[in-house]
Amino acid sequence: LNTESELKMLNVIDMASGYLPVELSGTFCGGHAVPKGTTEHDQTNLIVNEMIPLIINEKNEGRLQTIENIDVFCEKGNFEVDSSRTILEAGKKAGLAINFHAEELNQIGGAEMGAEIGARAMSHLEKVSDNGIRAMQKSGTVAVLLPTTAYMLRLFPPPARKMIDSGVIVALGSDFNPNAYCYSMPMFTDAPRWEHIIYQFGGHNALIKHVVKNGNVVYSKQT
Repeated sequence: LNTESELKMLNVIDMASGYLPVELSGTFCGGHAVPKGTTEHDQTNLIVNEMIPLIINEKNEGRLQTIENIDVFCEKGNFEVDSSRTILEAGKKAGLAINFHAEELNQIGGAEMGAEIGARAMSHLEKVSDNGIRAMQKSGTVAVLLPTTAYMLRLFPPPARKMIDSGVIVALGSDFNPNAYCYSMPMFTDAPRWEHIIYQFGGHNALIKHVVKNGNVVYSKQT
């Protein structure tokens, strides 16, 4: 959450892309939390006035070319709607696509704000309102749902069916991080009902056998 560490992580992502045959789309998330000893206002200023300008300079010099998105944890007691808007709009001005955490723990209007500023995607959305759903449908913003996170943190699941029926584009993600991770993406795609998870958590066959890029097989599951 400091400038040096954030740039280090972005450079690692950028370097990793040179070792992998698949494409990486990196995300800058300097606004994931407000560090102890500082304030939401000060951290917002640090991100907007120091971190993002340095990222722009790096990209202008040919580095960090895989860093394409900006994220912020828009949440009550963290980066609230106004601060999140400031960070995301600064990232958008720098050429980064908006893809951020919204309405995970509290309904604070993050979805409406994201739709208004043209977010490409928003994730979590457990607490999204009907107005937020309508705004996302109108703006064409993708709802990235993270079932394993809701399961492990014991959150009420997002209104996936309502979003789909309302015309919102819905995608699934893993949210693979130390706080709530799952080793198997099929964990939440290969079961007919959520109750099946209780009996076969991670204990099922993988859906992906091969990964093909530009006509070449770049990964094959070992049998």
